[in-house]
Amino acid sequence: KILVDFWASWCEPCIAMFPEINKLKKEYEDGRKTLKILSISVDPMPGKIKKIIAEKNAQFDVLHAPESLAESGVIMPYMVLADENGSIILTTSGKHSYEELDGGF
Repeated sequence: KILVDFWASWCEPCIAMFPEINKLKKEYEDGRKTLKILSISVDPMPGKIKKIIAEKNAQFDVLHAPESLAESGVIMPYMVLADENGSIILTTSGKHSYEELDGGF
């Protein structure tokens, strides 16, 4: 499975979820090897992204999306979970705890 997390530096709930995503990475990506986590920042300021990643000790891969994605109207944090065949099996927006996210895997 793959979990895609969309976030931005101005989204406090997004940043607050970093420790939860780190836990998921440790448990499912590094441990069980049943999940790949990909985080995508829609922030227009790459320098700010790098600073936040370092400050929050993000353990997961982060990509930078085009600025146009930030204007898509998606409520963040926004996550998409796809199965091994690439089919989307879950979408969710808003802040979630590790326990809530863990229940989806």
